[in-house]
Amino acid sequence: MSTKTTNLTNKAGETLGTLSFDESAHSWRIASKAEPNFQSTFSTEQDAFYCWHSRFDPKTGKLRA
Repeated sequence: MSTKTTNLTNKAGETLGTLSFDESAHSWRIASKAEPNFQSTFSTEQDAFYCWHSRFDPKTGKLRA
C-alpha cells in the first residue's frame, strides 16, 4: 500500500504520471501514463524526482530518446 503519492503534471496541468512510495518494497516508483512498461524503483524520493526530470519529456511524459 502506498502512503504518499504525488501527481506529476505538465505546464498545461495534465497529469502525466505519479510518484509513489511502495511500503511493501520500501522504495519509490514512477508510474507514467505514456510509458506504462517503465519499471524502476528508487531508494529515495529525490532519486525518483531526478529520474523524472532528467529522463522524461516534461510535456508528454514519454521517455526521452
